[in-house]
Amino acid sequence: MISRRNRPNSKRFRLTIIALVVGITSGALLFDEFVKDHVIIRKFGVVETGQITRSGRMTPSTMRKVHDRSHAKTMIDLGMYKTGTPDEIAAQETADELGMVRHRLFLRGDGTGNPNYYVHALRLMTDPDNLPVHVHCNAGAQRTSVAIILYRVIIQGQTIPEAYPEAFNYGHHPSKDWILLHYVTTWLEPIRQAYATGGWIEGFDIPEDAIAMGYEAPIVEAAPEIGSP
Repeated sequence: MISRRNRPNSKRFRLTIIALVVGITSGALLFDEFVKDHVIIRKFGVVETGQITRSGRMTPSTMRKVHDRSHAKTMIDLGMYKTGTPDEIAAQETADELGMVRHRLFLRGDGTGNPNYYVHALRLMTDPDNLPVHVHCNAGAQRTSVAIILYRVIIQGQTIPEAYPEAFNYGHHPSKDWILLHYVTTWLEPIRQAYATGGWIEGFDIPEDAIAMGYEAPIVEAAPEIGSP
């Protein structure tokens, strides 16, 4: 029989367990907030083996991991950091250090925005001189998914129902982020036409990036009659 003196102190035991749970939870939150993006590539995926990869936000350390893993020559940033921020400056410096050409096409977090940016992204993704290409945004769920869906449909010949479910693997939620599918179905044909003709969609700015590459006299395509995003 255990004497009163030798019985475990149940109150102290409970406090110890609570402290451990709090410590583990706090550690996990701190890891996720301050460490994870430095050691784990957010939502990394292969679109075309040896040619196109994708991900979410990168720090300089994970950008180096992406480069080591994909040997990316070109990086298409669809909206990772705001212009002029320390993170944006560090991203550009890291790309320069690694010898990657970095194109910034700033779109909205829900995947919408200037459709000419997606036209330009497709041209960058399909130019053999740019390969391998890495496409990314911030979360890796919406903007990057739109670019990849357009690539699957316009370049590879898939249908939207065939290409769309891939986005589910990268954090896209159809019920919550329904505007993504609306955007793709609205702008698919104008983007397809602009890509095919070497032109641009009427009523939207041409990416400065594209003008610098020689697209100063674009062929203009009509915008769709249904509501713009």
